[in-house]
Amino acid sequence: PKVLLISQRNLNRKFANVQRLAQDFRDMLPKPWEVRVLVHDETRSPCDVVASVSDASVLVSTHGFQSMLLHFQPINSILVEMFPRGASRVDIYGALQIGLRRFSGASRSYLALESDSLSSAMDAVSTVASACWDKSSVCRHILRGQNCLMSRSHVASVVEYVTSHLVD
Repeated sequence: PKVLLISQRNLNRKFANVQRLAQDFRDMLPKPWEVRVLVHDETRSPCDVVASVSDASVLVSTHGFQSMLLHFQPINSILVEMFPRGASRVDIYGALQIGLRRFSGASRSYLALESDSLSSAMDAVSTVASACWDKSSVCRHILRGQNCLMSRSHVASVVEYVTSHLVD
């Protein structure tokens, strides 16, 4: 079966709803897809992480260094990167990801999404911090440290993208 791997960080910028997210993907992806969750921790060996990613047709991750795992995905694969609300800089990071794919000579696809709202209070903080992103490392730290919430509509968009871009 094809594998969709959800990469869950262990400190910050986590999926706030990772178990429900995994179930939504199981419910919406056509058979015979398998959905797995990889939770990072200090005891997991790099070889174990690479082995987990090496058969992932789709890697779903929050924005961050773990997106570099794309180098260990199969040649024809997709990276879905979820940005914290207000921190979406697809013009910068998306171009970087596309460049990495071209450099590696692989036909990997990239899809960027912005997190749904976690709360009205965080929306207010995100709005202010987003306005000063370019001027303040504090603002970037606040935005980039938020957890991400992937809604069912996001999952449906990913499933549509995956089924239209990955052909047997």
